[in-house]
Amino acid sequence: MRRAALIALLALAASACTIDVNVGITLNSNGSGSLAVDITTDDEFEELFRLTGREFEDLVAARGAEVGLAFTVTPGPKTRYAASANNLAAETVTGILEGLAPGNTGVTVNRDTTTLEFDAQFTPLTNDVAPYFNDSNPEQFTDDVAITVTLDIDGEIDSSTATGTDGNRLVWTVPFSDSETRLFARSILEKEGSSVSWAVIIVGGILVVAAVSYTHLRAHETAMNIS
Repeated sequence: MRRAALIALLALAASACTIDVNVGITLNSNGSGSLAVDITTDDEFEELFRLTGREFEDLVAARGAEVGLAFTVTPGPKTRYAASANNLAAETVTGILEGLAPGNTGVTVNRDTTTLEFDAQFTPLTNDVAPYFNDSNPEQFTDDVAITVTLDIDGEIDSSTATGTDGNRLVWTVPFSDSETRLFARSILEKEGSSVSWAVIIVGGILVVAAVSYTHLRAHETAMNIS
């Protein structure tokens, strides 16, 4: 499967065809998340991929099946492959990402009562793929492959390595040939020491009511004594 994909990338170098990969990730404070994958190819890429003896649609379907994603295909001058999954555990989201991405990939999601953290390292091109490119530098064959990752994460963003934003979402544009891209984001769910427990609020409210009542009674008692 990987060999077929890499042969297609080799053919890609000799043409102006393109393939765009968009991955959308949502992480919620309650430990759930969602994932959407959108791949767009042009006719020239589809034709070149057939030189591998396979259809690109079959490759996408097989890779999706490995991680539990069912891709729908919309043909046209730009063929679109789309899949999404909602209401997932954060661990499931990381597992799908690791299964979809080629090369060595590490994805973690850490959450506690005050912070939510996403950390991913994508390494699409590793030393073991060089033989498929006749031992030449595979980076020269991947200029037309665009990967965009967006992250919608609960809380207030504290720090990230994102290259841009789209509304409230963080955006990374990842070169396929880049082996050092780190996708990192940390959000603050609740600032430490800033929360006030309901017990404190209730007790405080009782004390205020008691103080007002006492003041009222004292004022009434004073008025009665004067009269």
